[in-house]
Amino acid sequence: MEAQAAAGERSGMVEVVWHLEVLTPLHVGVGEGNLVKGVHAASIEGFTFVVDLDRLCAVLPREAWDRLASGGLAAVIGEVPLGSVQQFVVRGELRGPAGLARFKPFARDGFGRPYLPGSALKGALRTALVSQQVNEVPAVRDAAREAVRQATEEREASPGSAVERAALRVRRGAAVDDLLRHLHVPDVPVPASALALVAVKVASMGEENRWGWKQRGRANAEAVDAEGVAETFVEALQPRTVLRVPLRVDAQRLRPSGLPAPRRPVPPDFSGLRELLLEGLLPAVRAHGLRVLEPEAKLWSESRPHAPAAEAAQGLLDRVRRKGPAGDAPAGDADEAGLAAGGEALLPIGWGMGWRGATGGLLERLDEGARATDAGAEDPAALAGARPVYALGRRGFGVFPKSRRLAEGATPLGWVAVRPWAEGDAATQVVAVEAPAGVLAGEALEAHRLPERAERGRGRREEPGAAAAGAEGAAAGPEAAGSAGGLGERPPREGGPREGRPPREGGPREGRPPREGGPPREGGPPREGGPREGGPPREGGPPREGGPPREGGPPREGGPPREGGPREGGPPPQERRPFQGGAPSGPPRGGPGGGRPGERRDDRPGQAPRRAPAPASPTARVGDRLKATLLEEKSKKGKWRARTESGAIGAIEPQGEPEELAAGQVVELVVKNASVLGSDWAFIWPKFADEQAAAAAAAAKGRKR
Repeated sequence: MEAQAAAGERSGMVEVVWHLEVLTPLHVGVGEGNLVKGVHAASIEGFTFVVDLDRLCAVLPREAWDRLASGGLAAVIGEVPLGSVQQFVVRGELRGPAGLARFKPFARDGFGRPYLPGSALKGALRTALVSQQVNEVPAVRDAAREAVRQATEEREASPGSAVERAALRVRRGAAVDDLLRHLHVPDVPVPASALALVAVKVASMGEENRWGWKQRGRANAEAVDAEGVAETFVEALQPRTVLRVPLRVDAQRLRPSGLPAPRRPVPPDFSGLRELLLEGLLPAVRAHGLRVLEPEAKLWSESRPHAPAAEAAQGLLDRVRRKGPAGDAPAGDADEAGLAAGGEALLPIGWGMGWRGATGGLLERLDEGARATDAGAEDPAALAGARPVYALGRRGFGVFPKSRRLAEGATPLGWVAVRPWAEGDAATQVVAVEAPAGVLAGEALEAHRLPERAERGRGRREEPGAAAAGAEGAAAGPEAAGSAGGLGERPPREGGPREGRPPREGGPREGRPPREGGPPREGGPPREGGPREGGPPREGGPPREGGPPREGGPPREGGPPREGGPREGGPPPQERRPFQGGAPSGPPRGGPGGGRPGERRDDRPGQAPRRAPAPASPTARVGDRLKATLLEEKSKKGKWRARTESGAIGAIEPQGEPEELAAGQVVELVVKNASVLGSDWAFIWPKFADEQAAAAAAAAKGRKR
């Protein structure tokens, strides 16, 4: 390493190559979401194929695309081999029904090639350096305590970032003031043949030092192999996979040079921390791994026993203590050999490593206590003070975090071993996965068929084009409408009345008076009375009588002249056509059936029109203060829930919460969010609302100055 550093000093960039070996299943994703069985993926013969939908659509006829969108792969795949339309393939099968079973894919580039993101490894190294500074430098420890206290009072983004700023002297908002800005960690290609699907189960601390196993929608199970225990499938790197990781340190830029530019922050002098990056990085990683692993091993073996996890944790602990700079060391020299500069270090990275392995886990190390040796002990003071502010863990439970993710319910996730690259080391070769053709047929095809969607509304869901076919049939006549009935439209009624409605008998509808004047309707009695009032005379009837005169314009036909002469401006009066009788020629006014908008076609006189209900509006606005009753059932994060006098229910943020609260107590709250549904409101305590208002007023006053 010294030779590499001396050679790199001349060019300004020092390269240090690490040997990284995966010890437990390692998953690192990129946030692309889950891939669903029967929609994106299919499992057969011990492999899971992820289908490239563009390639699949290219080999399918155009009319099959709609079936693919509604019915999934089983509706169209037929005899098409999955290997010919795959995006990638991974070892292992998805357990569970189609549409529900899913997995998290490993990070991949635009060509579908897996890789280990350099950001994941660099984040773990940052946590290790912060941990080393907090544990070994008293001034940094005191500064971190003060930063956490201030962050808790001011409710900053996270308490872990406050510890990080205190340890690495990172100024808020200044990217140049970051020690690890000079450490470059590249993305590392990963062999696809070393990836496999792993089922992850979640263990949760219960009563009497027991573990419960998470189930969906039900209470925790007592046994890890109980039916219904929730499984999360992830694509993970398998143990014994070796990667070559080249790290580069920009040693020349650790000391700032040149003149400061206007409006540009001056970089700090990091030359005093040069040895920390070049020589102290691996010891810092080793110490951090031990501080995380030792309490976990005691948790699984003593405070809350679980034999498979205890065996796995103890095996990792024995390895990091045994491995020295020259291979295996004697048992008596284990600690000295393990802390040697050239020894091996264990580090948790990626998804599932747990909160204790991240930067936030440093909160439990700011205070001396039992948590330093047992991860199941009560929370230390710094962590206990930050939990209610940031809503960490279940309220009322004295240990955070209380759950762990285990591969197959037995092995912790994300542990790797790193050491300097030595002559003769070899990385795992990057080779493609040898998989079968993958033809879904018989039972395998039925296992990937999506369940039918629940029927919504009245009747069955119409097939595509049914509405159009029905409309054409209605326009063509009863015969065409009857032929379209099989496509989702109602067939015409034959004779008899509708169910639940009295039949009409001959003449006019009940409750509707006959029209006055004019020729008789077809199929109805003649009108009674004289002509209508106003308007031109109709054909077949006498002229209308009188009517109020209009102002301006020529006189109407059959009526007195207007007062005041013709209208000034505007279009000429339209000539009214005489009524010819029969049905109206244009579309009905208003809504369907000729009524007002919102009425239905089957409304009857004498009944209130059936209208769609108007959307509800919240009875309070954001910032209003109101009385509410505390409920006994709290939220999943342990927050109080309250019901207002109008019936709205919501959770209360814990900031500014008074002491000695009890269910059924009536309190005053401030509305943070009001919903028209009345079920997902949010409240804050008046004390916290007043503090926010005072802070906003002070900030506005400062800007005005």
